[in-house]
Amino acid sequence: GFWYRARHKAIIEKTIVNLAQHDRLTGLLLKPAFIERMERSLNGEHPAGSQSAVILCELTGAPAIAQSHGQDAVDTLILRAADLLAMAAAGKGDIASAGHGSFLVLVRDVFDPMLVLSLAKEITIQLSAPFEYRGMKLNCQSYSGIALSSTDGGTAQALVRCAEMALQTAKEQGTPGYGFYNREIAKDADRLTAVRRAVADAT
Repeated sequence: GFWYRARHKAIIEKTIVNLAQHDRLTGLLLKPAFIERMERSLNGEHPAGSQSAVILCELTGAPAIAQSHGQDAVDTLILRAADLLAMAAAGKGDIASAGHGSFLVLVRDVFDPMLVLSLAKEITIQLSAPFEYRGMKLNCQSYSGIALSSTDGGTAQALVRCAEMALQTAKEQGTPGYGFYNREIAKDADRLTAVRRAVADAT
């Protein structure tokens, strides 16, 4: 009767929310829900002297692969990347989909930032390796940016923003393809953006 209908409705509503929070292709948590989880984690209890880290990694070249081989090839690439990330981050952190071939990794209770750098290096190398699709070897480059809670902001949004800037710097510098957020480089980027905006407004 009423109890059954109410319970059934609650299950359906929970399923809808669950679907809305997860990426349809990979099943990974989507960025907005992941940021909420990150915020709860940052505000939780942690061992003394530890911090949290965020790695944002991005696959480049997906549009070119889609143009040459179709969307199925890109889906294969993203699923492969999600599997590799899950293996690389197993026991070290949680992963989420940030959309458009991008992924977030939250690493908790970090005592040595160099271990996070090593994880970012491993992820970047693995995701940049050629992958097989229908008997062909396809290439797609990967880049990663790292932000640390002790220096780059105590909120989830601030950490993700710093990881985004670190990722952009890694892409601009090319090799090694990964690195920490750098305040000075970020300042230079902000100045360059401001100059470009001023020039655009003047023309």
